[in-house]
Amino acid sequence: MEFNRYRVVAPMGVTFHPGTKLRLTDDQRSRFAGRFDAAKSKKDPEILTAPVSFKKGMEFEIAGDVPKALLELLDEPAGKGKKGKPAPAQSGKPDGAGDDDKDGDDKDGDDKDGDADKDAKPPQV
Repeated sequence: MEFNRYRVVAPMGVTFHPGTKLRLTDDQRSRFAGRFDAAKSKKDPEILTAPVSFKKGMEFEIAGDVPKALLELLDEPAGKGKKGKPAPAQSGKPDGAGDDDKDGDDKDGDDKDGDADKDAKPPQV
């Protein structure tokens, strides 16, 4: 089974639902205790039995490919991406500054009240 490593870049994080196959670190296993069936070996995935949320900046490994819609919320860590597929280029802009947002104030019409992070809920997978 092939695993792909990702880092969450979405401000609101990402939530995975029961049945998702993840390879967790020791820290993640203790943090998410009781929310997955333990892997039989280090090569096998943990299978979620309850929803698990990853905050912005957290890294995880998932079995197989991630749905295309979710890829916008994730980034492959440098040097640890899927073989043969380069990690996406970084824009170099601070978080929250979109490509059409020249001044970084987010007043270009994509967030009317200026609090997109507060209104957003983690995407459901």
